[in-house]
Amino acid sequence: FMIYPGQVQGILGDDILLEDTLDPGRHAHYQNARAVIARMGGRLSHGSTLLRELRKPSAVLPNVDMAWVGKEVRYRDGELLLVEGQ
Repeated sequence: FMIYPGQVQGILGDDILLEDTLDPGRHAHYQNARAVIARMGGRLSHGSTLLRELRKPSAVLPNVDMAWVGKEVRYRDGELLLVEGQ
């Protein structure tokens, strides 16, 4: 599910953070990322609320292909797509 809408492109695991769960203690990391994707989390969790307050493109996507880590991806409104040619 989408936490906050947006469209960004970058390297998964670097520009676009991939987290197991959302942790408000990682606030500074979230601020510096282009987008944040979590594998687990709730719509009303503290981490989700923080990302909405930061207006950071973000989503909870439990089935992200771990083979995509280190590759260029595009995040758009709750969807993650591998950029062609990767």
